[in-house]
Amino acid sequence: MDTSRMMVMCQPSDPVLRRMSSAVDQRGLREFLGARMFPERNWHQTLCGPYEACHATERTLARACDTALAAPMRAFRLRLNRIRSDRWPDEERIHWSFLSQGRPSDFDALLQFLRTEVQPDLPPDTGHTPHVTISYRAPAPLDTLRIQPIDWLIQQISLVVRQGTGNGWRYEVLQSWELPIMPANDHQLELFAPQ
Repeated sequence: MDTSRMMVMCQPSDPVLRRMSSAVDQRGLREFLGARMFPERNWHQTLCGPYEACHATERTLARACDTALAAPMRAFRLRLNRIRSDRWPDEERIHWSFLSQGRPSDFDALLQFLRTEVQPDLPPDTGHTPHVTISYRAPAPLDTLRIQPIDWLIQQISLVVRQGTGNGWRYEVLQSWELPIMPANDHQLELFAPQ
């Protein structure tokens, strides 16, 4: 992708990222993929976008996130429980991804809220599924691999811009927002203690 892009995303905390990295290593996937593996520093869950980077895009996405916090949208959990490959219908590339068990209602609510808020200033956003891409150009399909479930509490969302070229590129965080954990979710907090 030659054009710089902006999007709203969330990235795993260090404890969650370590567990994801360990799952990849335990299955020998890092060695198999080599340079085709998406750098771990860039692993993420897209929530809105990507869009071409410019000041107008930044203002629109930031306003949508501000409004989401005022709504308020709330923190939610993804439970990553498998790794699988997909080939998108319009592409030849094979994607390998962590996939989530189910679709949390709060995940869908946040996606729909952001999609509505960026209109009519930005093109319609496409649907996003709960997943984290490991490779965008894997050399072969992958049968579904079950992994020890990894609970990821998504409490922070970020507006980012893609920076850099070649293998050194990364997402630069422009602004972040903390999603509240509602009282109904308090009983789940013990699931998210760093391990």
